[in-house]
Amino acid sequence: MFCKKCGAWVDESASKCPECGDPIVTWNPSVPEDRSSILLAVLSFFFPLIGLILAFIFRKNWPKRSTSCGKGALIGIGVYVVVLFLSWMLLNCLLQVEKAQHILLIARLLIR
Repeated sequence: MFCKKCGAWVDESASKCPECGDPIVTWNPSVPEDRSSILLAVLSFFFPLIGLILAFIFRKNWPKRSTSCGKGALIGIGVYVVVLFLSWMLLNCLLQVEKAQHILLIARLLIR
């Protein structure tokens, strides 16, 4: 393998470059990096149950991915609760208006 800094040939077991002394960092491709994922966060937002399951599964090996899934799921649940509450309020208001219209209609019929 070669040194990334100076390009000199370095033995695979060496920890430093013999020419420039730069530390050699080996990378094991079989172990994926732990980094936060916007894709997992968006998936967790739209499907909070899946996000919570993924957060639980990833919590030991990939804590950053676990955090992304957990945050996306919790934000998704919060948004769903707010939307449901606002929908309930709107429906309740519409029903109140409809009741008021029925009362006015009955009052008009009684006055005639």
